[in-house]
Amino acid sequence: MSILPVNCFILPVNCLLSACCLGKVSLLPCNGALCYVNGQAVAAETILKTGSRVIFGKSHVFRFNHPEQGAYRVRIKTAV
Repeated sequence: MSILPVNCFILPVNCLLSACCLGKVSLLPCNGALCYVNGQAVAAETILKTGSRVIFGKSHVFRFNHPEQGAYRVRIKTAV
């Protein structure tokens, strides 16, 4: 699936999102791209966690939700 936000602060290929076999998802910004995770500029590969706020460019804001991490958090809360 592709998300195609468009404005002058987003490159045609702004970043790469990848999932590894261990269930982790990472964001890797491309050269010169504006990417932020939880308000911090990202210049290297960053692991995303459920609830992370991801910003592409200056105005496209997304909330990252990982179904496995969310299910784990629910199990922990109900076990207490």
